[in-house]
Amino acid sequence: MILNDAASVANLARPDKPCGFAQAEIVGINARISPAGKRIMSDLFDVSQETILITGASQGLGRQFARVLAGHGAAVVLAARQADKLKSLEAEIKAKGGRAAAVQMDVTDTAGIARALDAAEAALGPITVLINNAGIAIEKLSTEQTETDWDAVINATRAPISWRPKWRGG
Repeated sequence: MILNDAASVANLARPDKPCGFAQAEIVGINARISPAGKRIMSDLFDVSQETILITGASQGLGRQFARVLAGHGAAVVLAARQADKLKSLEAEIKAKGGRAAAVQMDVTDTAGIARALDAAEAALGPITVLINNAGIAIEKLSTEQTETDWDAVINATRAPISWRPKWRGG
């Protein structure tokens, strides 16, 4: 499926899918169809030489990012707290010929991050791209959230910034 206009995106809505949307096969940005009807991938989305760390990869968008990127040739490091879900995704990607490594990691645990990065790089080589997808939600109305609640949400999102020297070889 090529998503290049609003009508294509609107056509994703599917009442027969539990989440209300079809699982899109993302071919690439500005992909085109050859005269023979085969998909042609532009170089704009070439990730075949990348090792991509995806936080929050156990479910939702992170899980789908991993599938799509692995399908386009990237080596993917699957990072999250839920090890069982990560292992099943790792097996799924490998069964399709992809390169993946699951590492249990909590983005707010500095010591755990170092161990996870070491394991990831031992399995797949140096990390070249970070998709900072992990996050937490405080299930309260925003007017009822405390400063501590807000700090927890923000810290989970910005925590990976502190890893940068490690994963970029610095």
